[in-house]
Amino acid sequence: NRPPVAEAQPVLDDEKVTYDRERDQLDAENARLADQLRNLNSADAAAVAAYNARSDAHNQRVAEHNRRVADMNEAVAQLTADIANATPYCRFAWNYGY
Repeated sequence: NRPPVAEAQPVLDDEKVTYDRERDQLDAENARLADQLRNLNSADAAAVAAYNARSDAHNQRVAEHNRRVADMNEAVAQLTADIANATPYCRFAWNYGY
């Protein structure tokens, strides 16, 4: 059950803002990890293990973000199709005073 077209658009707009903000945070985290990797002492097994754990957690957050964005993109595609399907009916109703 999808919400009406008029209700879906603002929700999707809000989701996009949220996901863009999340992407910016992930990008900043990725830059920090890259800096840590450049400075990592590869001979220090504990430091390498800690870095790998942080990197794995980051990659999991990125994968979850990507799934949410894919779901949002699917919802946008469906909304676009719904608008395209409704447009002829709206024009008819407008032109004939319904």
